[in-house]
Amino acid sequence: MEFEVKISGMSCGHCVKSVQNVLSEFEGVEQINVDLLTEKASYTSNNEIDLNLLNQKLSEKGGFVASKA
Repeated sequence: MEFEVKISGMSCGHCVKSVQNVLSEFEGVEQINVDLLTEKASYTSNNEIDLNLLNQKLSEKGGFVASKA
C-alpha cells in the first residue's frame, strides 16, 4: 500500500536525503519519494508508520516534523 505524509522543516537536498534515510530505517518500507517543493514524502509498505515514532526519528536527524498529508 502507498502512504503519504507531510514533512515540515526541509530546505535543501540534504534535508530530502535525511528524510529518505529515516524512512528507509523502518522495516518493510520501499519506494520512498520525498519532494522538497510539496513538502511531502510517500512510501510503500504493508503497514503505515506510526507518526509519533517517525517524528522522534526525524527530530534526531534535523528537526523535521511529519504530519498527515
